Amino acid sequence: MKVIVNFLFLTIFYIVSTGCAGLPNDKDEITTIIVTSNNFESRPLAEFLQIRNNQPIIELPGNKADTKLYVKGPDKQLMVIDDNKFANFINFSNPMHVIVLGNDTYVSKRYIKQINPNIKTYIFDDEDWRVIAWQVEELTGYSGLADDYIELLDELVRSNTVKGYTAPSAPSEPKLIVPAQ
Repeated sequence: MKVIVNFLFLTIFYIVSTGCAGLPNDKDEITTIIVTSNNFESRPLAEFLQIRNNQPIIELPGNKADTKLYVKGPDKQLMVIDDNKFANFINFSNPMHVIVLGNDTYVSKRYIKQINPNIKTYIFDDEDWRVIAWQVEELTGYSGLADDYIELLDELVRSNTVKGYTAPSAPSEPKLIVPAQ
């Protein structure tokens, strides 16, 4: 009996302490915003995450000269916002979490600086996208997320859909991801 009570307590504590990051959103409210660029490695991971959490993606342009951001809702509708409205969109949405996928090559630090410091922001910036996929799966608890992403990535590389891209032979050592300060 004591074991069951301890297990329930630890489970509830884990869910509350993570801010329910891994729980699906059955309501129409925005609890998490995914920020990444429209790029070969980052976009599929963001979409796999969106399928599971039903939350919007802000796709930053792959072309640095472009000033339009694309917000892809869970209903697959696309909304275009100006680059200078990034902070307004996030503040108006008032999410509990922001998940940033990619290092400075994918998501400029100027966007990260615009995120309200009161919003828990998780930045996944490893050089190896397989590691990022595993880290996101670990944070959210969405089992199979990393496997699905890695399988698609490998399939695209093997089919030569993406020219000049070679997958890394061994993943780098994952690092601990904590909310940005």
